[in-house]
Amino acid sequence: MDPNLVKDAKKYKDTMREHGYLTEVCALYDEYKELVKTLNYHCERYYHDDEAEISDFEYDMLNKKLKEIEAAHPEMISPDSPSQRVGWKATKGVLVQHRVPMLSLQDVFSKEDVDEFVNTVYLLSGSFGGINLEDISAPRCFEIEKRLQQICDVPVFHDDQHGTAIVTLAGLTNALKVVNKKIEEITVVVSGAGAAAIAITKLLLSAGIKEAIICDRKGAVYEGREGLNWVKSEMAQITNKNKVAGSLADVIKGADVFVGVSGPGVLTKEMVATMAKDAIIFACANPTPEIFPEEAKAGGARVVATGRSDYPNQVNNVLAFPGIFRGAFDVRAKDINDEMKLAAAQAIAGLISEDEVNEDYVIPSVLDPRVAKAVATAVAAAARKSGVARI
Repeated sequence: MDPNLVKDAKKYKDTMREHGYLTEVCALYDEYKELVKTLNYHCERYYHDDEAEISDFEYDMLNKKLKEIEAAHPEMISPDSPSQRVGWKATKGVLVQHRVPMLSLQDVFSKEDVDEFVNTVYLLSGSFGGINLEDISAPRCFEIEKRLQQICDVPVFHDDQHGTAIVTLAGLTNALKVVNKKIEEITVVVSGAGAAAIAITKLLLSAGIKEAIICDRKGAVYEGREGLNWVKSEMAQITNKNKVAGSLADVIKGADVFVGVSGPGVLTKEMVATMAKDAIIFACANPTPEIFPEEAKAGGARVVATGRSDYPNQVNNVLAFPGIFRGAFDVRAKDINDEMKLAAAQAIAGLISEDEVNEDYVIPSVLDPRVAKAVATAVAAAARKSGVARI
């Protein structure tokens, strides 16, 4: 197909359709745009916010169709396409293998049947030094990881949960230095109640945070709220101790930190203005964050991090899990526990010296060659100290 025709279709498709021209091009472009829109919507729910509305298999089929169109017509590729997301699998795979030689089995079998998935991974686990889970939606991911950890003799790690949590804690550790606040004295509001949000909240609590409030699409999660699934019910028992109800706009007032792993545009400049002085914002939705850094700073935020590489302070879990597995492998750890995760976060944060840390530099670059080795060393030491190392 002539690329110029596609460009013309984008610009003049309504006129062309009216006159009966380029019907095929217009129809294909319409299908592509709808796929991008649908996949981006489900991707936010799939990874960050709540239970998936479609199955993993249906999502994979839609994604396969998108890739087929983009492969056949690269001139159609939209910057909003999931394939253009920062940290897409291909990029992640290159970075991982550069740091830790690993074999990855992706999209080999169905993730719909939890029993079948767990049993298959268990049968394969004896041939591997560790298992890194990827792209499994909540709340299924929690059950799968827990069951595999119970039966496998090698460490099991769900990167979408814990990798993101570790890098977030590392960035927050340095951001608190910038604003001169103590971790045990701050209030954190987490937007999203999926895999990453739950793991981030748990790790922050382990690190010493006393007050955290999780918000899903229906507002603040608190003990006794109707309609909570089992994961949210468990989290309600350890967060939001005052049972604050209301929307994100309601509970964000006076908060020191916002952590977003939800969807684009959920936080506004006006909401940031109601937060505590020198607010810290981690807006990690990709490719469009909960709020862009410029808008967050206009609202009074002091430190802003996103999941994007075109802004300072990128939260990218590739900073965490290569070094975590390297450290776990080096001591033949049977588990990756909280002590090891906390050690990894401290190692990442520690790569930025007291003299270097500033509003735009609280998280090291994903290309920093020191990261994996520093994380591996810290994780191995924590594994020995906590009793999960075998050598």
